[in-house]
Amino acid sequence: MAEKQEASTFTPEEALTQVITLASGVDGVDAVIGLHEGLVYTVHSPRPEFEQRVDEYVGRINEMLTLMEKRVVDGGEKAETMLVSSGRRAVLAADLGDRFTVVLVGDRNALKSLSDSVERIVGRSLLRCPACNGILDVHNYRCPVCGKNIPFTSPLCPHCGAYTPVRECPLCKTPLRVKPGAVETAEKEELEVLKPKAPVAAPEYGGRDMLGFLVGSAATLAYFVVTIGSGIEPLKAVLAGLPAILGIWLVLLWGRKKA
Repeated sequence: MAEKQEASTFTPEEALTQVITLASGVDGVDAVIGLHEGLVYTVHSPRPEFEQRVDEYVGRINEMLTLMEKRVVDGGEKAETMLVSSGRRAVLAADLGDRFTVVLVGDRNALKSLSDSVERIVGRSLLRCPACNGILDVHNYRCPVCGKNIPFTSPLCPHCGAYTPVRECPLCKTPLRVKPGAVETAEKEELEVLKPKAPVAAPEYGGRDMLGFLVGSAATLAYFVVTIGSGIEPLKAVLAGLPAILGIWLVLLWGRKKA
């Protein structure tokens, strides 16, 4: 398991730089805003129009920070991170200490995938590569299924849902296995064996496709109902009827391709 950095290592400004480095490369993040005592300290955004209008958002952001200061969590301490979402949009705010705050604006799922890394940066307890000791929480990973950039320490892509827990360290190329809140060394062969697991979308059937599907299913069901109802053992029914059933499906599929 990767070792974590000591809690007192990074200053608030350095922690802010780490969040900016991480979030600026993640797809779905529209802007990263650094604040000091409620005033804009720095703005990073791929959208120039957002930087031009950032002052319009500061008022709402400061309202959110006031809520953070009043919010009580376990132990009686105020919240260090807070995620607020509306529909597919969200805002993630984090208190870095010494009146420094970072605010991320963007896609809800993208910000959720960032929240664990941001919390570790806030706590100055970053995940490191067990081989080279390099910090992993500030790096990104390109999803091999959809091509989007996601946090390196997130095994699940927030954009397409692909699960790819094994990947190479961005610094030393050691195979690593990413787990919730942990990273461990993996076998090199796992990079080839483990394939991305993406959700399979349900097929959209047109009228002709649906008719063929129903005909094939009805023929299969009718065959087994009749044969088993006649006292034939299930295994014998399968073996006896397999050629005929395959024939029906092949005819339907062949007709679909020709259409």
